[in-house]
Amino acid sequence: MTYVVSQHRLCRPTTQPAKSYTSYFHPAPASFLTLTDDHMSKALLISSAAILAALGFMGTFMPAEVLIVAGVDPLPQTVIMFQIMGGLYLGFALLNWMSRTSPMGGIYGKPLATSNLVHFMVVALMLLKEVFQGDPGNGFLILSVLYAVFAIGFATTLFRDPFSGGGTKPGTSD
Repeated sequence: MTYVVSQHRLCRPTTQPAKSYTSYFHPAPASFLTLTDDHMSKALLISSAAILAALGFMGTFMPAEVLIVAGVDPLPQTVIMFQIMGGLYLGFALLNWMSRTSPMGGIYGKPLATSNLVHFMVVALMLLKEVFQGDPGNGFLILSVLYAVFAIGFATTLFRDPFSGGGTKPGTSD
């Protein structure tokens, strides 16, 4: 009877032989280069975590500077609200980063996908409204397009089968 070590924990005995470590050094097959739904949701979570972390760090640690660049008078109340927003963005970034290995789509990861969808959709609509009402600058346009892309990505993630593209269902082995 052999024991298999998977994800740094000892699993139940199995009759299958353990995987060889030499397979990790051989070139990957061509099918590895295709993006599955699992890879898409992982890339979506990692990229959104990076964007939200960057915005969160700027909002938390240099709010007055960001407000001055945006053309807003850095009143103490505005700076505090901006720091609170930065903390929320950092928390959301950490949530996305820590959930990057979880299956998403359908019933899996529904609260995470829904909260991301609502956040990115609402902010994208607010930014696009400002873009279409006047000339807010290139920063608003770039940010609104970026938020719209993330909103579309999380909407497609929410309403798809997470295992239709080659992902592995929880509780099953490769």
